[in-house]
Amino acid sequence: MRTSLLVAEYHRLRGEWTEFDAAITAAESAEKSPAHRYLRAMDQLDRFRRPDEGAKILREALERYPKFIRGQAALVLRRPTRRWRCAS
Repeated sequence: MRTSLLVAEYHRLRGEWTEFDAAITAAESAEKSPAHRYLRAMDQLDRFRRPDEGAKILREALERYPKFIRGQAALVLRRPTRRWRCAS
């Protein structure tokens, strides 16, 4: 399973979605790990441009695995930014 998740991450980073789908399907036969949930969330964010769905998957992963730092970092980095104005 770990090998399949690593292969899926490699293909996600390269944007090779057909290969990503094959690798993530191979990894789904086992219990869903934090890494699996992370990859599914990134799939929604990077491939389908669905930030709400990706954030939902990450939040669910953090409820089950509160020490999942990579998921926490992804949520922080992917949140909408606000522009601050300086008072003049």
